[in-house]
Amino acid sequence: MSSKNDKIVVNHELFKDAMRGITTLKNKKKVDLQAYKKNRQPKKTIIALETFADTNAKINEDITIAAVTSGQNLFFTNSDVRIKTIRQLKKGTFKIEKILDLHGETTNAARVLLNEFLYNAQKENLKLVLVIHGKGVLTCNDEPKIKNMVNRILQNHETVLAFCSSTPKHGGAGAVYVLLKNLRACSKSFDLSEKNK
Repeated sequence: MSSKNDKIVVNHELFKDAMRGITTLKNKKKVDLQAYKKNRQPKKTIIALETFADTNAKINEDITIAAVTSGQNLFFTNSDVRIKTIRQLKKGTFKIEKILDLHGETTNAARVLLNEFLYNAQKENLKLVLVIHGKGVLTCNDEPKIKNMVNRILQNHETVLAFCSSTPKHGGAGAVYVLLKNLRACSKSFDLSEKNK
């Protein structure tokens, strides 16, 4: 016990010797953090529909993404997503906040519906949505058109952090859980500021 106290005294003496001759800075301008926090107004971030439409126009569906088959599971993630979050997403443990069913839609109609759905989900600050695209078992060449279109759009969409095929109770390979960025993160990526309006 005395050796521990001796070490503390020795360390204190060494510190004093090291600090000898050093004067403290005198800063008369101190920031009152409590007052700063009370007076700080949160920035309102509203994404205009025109800006969203412009951003969607920039989505490049021509990027080569391998076509998937009707029974194949989908998976994509940004580098920003934690492994724990990916595990929870794959298990379907997140609460589904909104659902889009694209069964029976043409590819063009499904594209429009998906973009509108993602825009509205982002506007509502939703975290997880379910997109039902169907397995496409009735398509020729075993290449489901809507499933592949959904895969391309989601991989290139600004608002999407990650997505994966759902568990069997929500549609299995015929649906995807989509994890979305929050509104603030998206507004930064869209570079929407007051000066641009």
